[in-house]
Amino acid sequence: QRPWHAAGGAIAPLADRVAAAFDAAREESVARSWSGETEGGDLGPADRRGLRRAERLVAAGLDELAEAEIAKLESAGEASAWRSFLLARFCRRHALHNRALASGSRVAESRPGERPPEMQRLLFPPAYLDLAVRATNGTGLDPRFVLAMAREESWFDADAVSAAGA
Repeated sequence: QRPWHAAGGAIAPLADRVAAAFDAAREESVARSWSGETEGGDLGPADRRGLRRAERLVAAGLDELAEAEIAKLESAGEASAWRSFLLARFCRRHALHNRALASGSRVAESRPGERPPEMQRLLFPPAYLDLAVRATNGTGLDPRFVLAMAREESWFDADAVSAAGA
């Protein structure tokens, strides 16, 4: 089990609050109306096949290949905010945080201006929250600040290398 899938110890209450705040049905409803998708808009057969492949790759621990599969789906299909939302949500559910941010950014860029909180979650996910809480314990740093830095610097890509050598 990956460390970011389950919080434990003193971190559990915070993780429970984050989980309770997330309501998938509300998120989908808001995303549908915000994107202008009033009905239908489900993923096509090729997308569903690609997502099944990505799901099997994640199950095998081959996250990089799963992310490549999602990237291939994004470049091959129609460029709609609703489709990008569905891909971002799939990635978030399977802890492909780097790819979820890429898809979520496509959603956010599709409509300028203020975004509802449900759309903000695509851009600012609580990924690695338990690790940030442990890393900042006793330092006086806000775990959200650490997550914001990780998001900005690497988009949660564990293999990211700093161009400045940091």
